[in-house]
Amino acid sequence: MNILYLTNHLNIGGISRYIFLLSKGLLARGHKVYIASQEGELKQDFINLGCEFIPLSLKSKSELNPRIILAFFKLAKWLKNKNIDILHANTRITSFISFLLSKYYRIPYLTTCHGLYKIRLTRRLLPFVGQSVIAVSEEVKNQLKEGLKIKEDKIEIIYNGIDLEYFSEEKSQAERKKWNLEENSFIIGNISRLERIKGQHTLILAMPYILKKIPSARLILIGEGKDKGFLEKEVMRLNICPYVRFLGAIKDIRPILRIMDVFCFVPSYEPFGICLLEAMAAKLPIIASSVSSIPYILEEGKAGILIPPQREDLIAKAIIDIFYNQTKAKELAKYAYERVHFFSYQKMAEETLRVYEKILKSYLT
Repeated sequence: MNILYLTNHLNIGGISRYIFLLSKGLLARGHKVYIASQEGELKQDFINLGCEFIPLSLKSKSELNPRIILAFFKLAKWLKNKNIDILHANTRITSFISFLLSKYYRIPYLTTCHGLYKIRLTRRLLPFVGQSVIAVSEEVKNQLKEGLKIKEDKIEIIYNGIDLEYFSEEKSQAERKKWNLEENSFIIGNISRLERIKGQHTLILAMPYILKKIPSARLILIGEGKDKGFLEKEVMRLNICPYVRFLGAIKDIRPILRIMDVFCFVPSYEPFGICLLEAMAAKLPIIASSVSSIPYILEEGKAGILIPPQREDLIAKAIIDIFYNQTKAKELAKYAYERVHFFSYQKMAEETLRVYEKILKSYLT
């Protein structure tokens, strides 16, 4: 099968990681994978994997932007000499392009919805999801049904997967020196976009409580985002600058995961949370918000401590508990590692392939 994936860019982020692992799983099964996208830090990784890359200019949020129309014509010309079986879009813009290409060449297409979106009128009238739509969680499926009025039989839930072998290396303290972190410090880690919805502000507010009980505590925030300036000001306001580090976006997060003592993921709303799977694969004890699909991922608290969102007092209490109860920390980490095997990228690829086959069968009959 020849599959064309479409996305806005190949920068570090959840969608790029999703497409990369899906491509890896399908290439291993003998399928051919093409990637149409704007370039990004991960472009060479896709090429090294065995994907063929088609560069597009997609820097726009509007389907009517001239760049999008030009991208359509470029792909239409490229498709003329290719035997593509299915188009798989991963963003609103690329869903629209896939819709046009599908009409032009009669190639079936589908969309993966990776997040929870604002329900605008244009999305209601022109959802552009294709013959099928993959939701990465029950939360996303419900929004597609209720917000966009997409029929339930058109929606497939396929959870994100992870490459367990990629995270199999043991912990190392060498990375602490790279980031000027003391060897005896207790590292609280978070990986996510720096935005209000992701909860880093609550983590920062928890730090004064934590430092009273754990003077060696250090909070490291990995990621970039529009609220970075606000968060930095909050750190200064609370006078905890020596104890909080903003490390920016990191392409290979394995070394930084290995120096963490506890992983905290405390959004107020979250479609899935791939970073949780990565922390589980790295054998870390986890503290997370009890929202969206997070309780399912953590098996209702068996694989991590669940707390209500925006409760810095409870975050502090849970982190202090982990610090002083290492037996509990090890038990949580062990259970999390066992649980994460359910979310393998191979399983994600197999389930996605079944959706492709189902679409092709119904489309061609």
